[in-house]
Amino acid sequence: MLMIRLQDENGVTLPVDFKPTVCVIKIFFHLGLLCAFFLPPNTKAFQHISSPLKKFIYFRSHENIYHQSKMFTSPYKLFQGLTRRQTYMDKAKTIFIENPVEPSNLEHPFDPFVEPSLSYAESLFKPALGAIDKMIHRLSNPEQSSNHVKKVLTSTVPCGQKKLPTHELIAKAGYEDSFPWLLTLLPPLLFSFICNSPAPLLLNIASEMTFFVMCILKVFCDFNKPTTPQPTLNREWNDFYNSIWKSYITVKEKRTMLMGWFYDQPFENLRKEDAITFLAFLKFGITVEALSPNQIEELDNDICTLEREINAGVALPERGNEEKSLSCIRFNLEPLRFRHKPLVYYAITHGAQYWFNIFVKDLGFQYHETKDPSKSLGYYCRPSKESSIANLDPLVFVHGVGGIPFYSQLIKDIAKEYCGPIILLDLNFVSLRIADKVPEITDQLCCVCETLNDHFGEDTKATFVGHSYGSLILSWMIQKNPHRVANCVFLDPICFMLHEKDLLFNFHYSRVDRAAQEGKPWNTPLDINAIINLAGSEMHTNNAMLRHFWWISNEIWPEDLEKNAISAKVMLSENDDIVPSAKIKKLIDRFNGKKKKVWDGISPMGINHLQKPLFFLEAQVLKEATHGSFVLDEEHRRIVVSSILEMLNFQFAESRAHSGARNQAEYAFDGLTNVVSN
Repeated sequence: MLMIRLQDENGVTLPVDFKPTVCVIKIFFHLGLLCAFFLPPNTKAFQHISSPLKKFIYFRSHENIYHQSKMFTSPYKLFQGLTRRQTYMDKAKTIFIENPVEPSNLEHPFDPFVEPSLSYAESLFKPALGAIDKMIHRLSNPEQSSNHVKKVLTSTVPCGQKKLPTHELIAKAGYEDSFPWLLTLLPPLLFSFICNSPAPLLLNIASEMTFFVMCILKVFCDFNKPTTPQPTLNREWNDFYNSIWKSYITVKEKRTMLMGWFYDQPFENLRKEDAITFLAFLKFGITVEALSPNQIEELDNDICTLEREINAGVALPERGNEEKSLSCIRFNLEPLRFRHKPLVYYAITHGAQYWFNIFVKDLGFQYHETKDPSKSLGYYCRPSKESSIANLDPLVFVHGVGGIPFYSQLIKDIAKEYCGPIILLDLNFVSLRIADKVPEITDQLCCVCETLNDHFGEDTKATFVGHSYGSLILSWMIQKNPHRVANCVFLDPICFMLHEKDLLFNFHYSRVDRAAQEGKPWNTPLDINAIINLAGSEMHTNNAMLRHFWWISNEIWPEDLEKNAISAKVMLSENDDIVPSAKIKKLIDRFNGKKKKVWDGISPMGINHLQKPLFFLEAQVLKEATHGSFVLDEEHRRIVVSSILEMLNFQFAESRAHSGARNQAEYAFDGLTNVVSN
């Protein structure tokens, strides 16, 4: 008979009968536990295997030996690693040995799976104990990953921004948004006057009130909930964090960037607690109160780095008892900044989309609707023209906030000049249409790759063009799927210098900010800035940009392009009120200044050695242009189209060089034939 030993709380040893068959059962049981350690915790296999483990921790009691207790008092060293985790489980009741009993009175008190064993486990299970302990901790504490948090935030936090007075906010919003509201009220009012009946007007008011209630419920029951970051792509936190500081040369620049997120408060007012609040938001997307012990430990290292970069390594002073905390911009935790829009507003945007479908159909595009808006994107596809050269690389265009109909003339110009295939992605969640779902980053990338696979094959590269919000798709593709990217054209991109507060502040915060709006005249209803505010205050756009917007995945640096040998042109607007054009231009010029020779400075097509095309990154500023003005301005649009065609031309020459066509390369544009020779 094999004997195992148990001790009571007084140290008295108790023998227990043990059946040899238990050995075999426990061997398979713990092998299963070791396998479960390597399984994702959300899989069914993990749950099935971990269920007996809970019983192993809880120890089912026996009336003759064990006594139920809320506090575990086992003296066994073997189970210390296991039992210290029991406080994370579901209100588990554990046991201790109450009184010693005679061996003859002992019965087998447990199932074979949960029989406690000291000597047996020490000899057989000790090597597996550490892995089991980690698995229990993993099961009970999913916050071990930086992408998860222990506490789930269910309510927003105050923003602390100094806003315009309420009466001025209401008046300003009503004036800037007056155009859609006039279209809503005037027709039924006129119809009621003609019919000499209030019914049309009352019916319109009733429908608008119903729609208003539905929108408010959607916002406060769904959109307004705080969100936490999605898993990163191919970038570690330390790489991202260090790249931020490397974007600047002087300490003054670094301090200006940091204090921008504190509404440009003086650096002397910054305290260590304020810096921790900012880093908790930047890294984990949560408040300080929701941080887990592991996350707090990680932030200690980040605080040291911050102090080294902005304060010469000197520790920041701690907040005094009577000092108030600095207000910090934490967009994914704060209430949404939306203005309700009438039904006619969405009737116009959906009608514009319907018109665009007809418009591009005449250009040869076919719309491919998504089956699941929460998982994929819709897109338009135009195959190569019959007169085009075979095997031309596709062009993928990604629009910005407002929807693809705004780019109709630009698309027409490109489709006229380029003979190759063209893909137009449709991001309905930033198109001012009713679209509740925002696909995760990985789902959007899968959709783009599957689109390329379905139409052009798995090895095909594409030239990507993205404007404003659409530049995020380009950033994600470069990080995650660089082998599918030939080169890029960034138009008013938001993915560079995203760690500056300019973009989010200018697009979402400035319209109500007291300091920013003081002394400025109101925007007229049809002014470009009023239209931008009209788009930026729409609830679905707010949901996409304030609840599904993550720095560490969205931002890109010139080094990312160089590392993957992806050449790019960055088109910036001189008077951009949203994107920090001057800072982006400075970043790219500084990067190019470190290179001996990026390209010939005139045109990438000036490269006369097709066998090894140079990597290049060029920033071009459109004079007197505002954000997206090339959509309406013919001269700016001509420059943009020329730059896109130039990049397509460059890619065609490069692909012909790699395929062995070195003597002559005929470019794939209507009415344009160039010869590039060695």
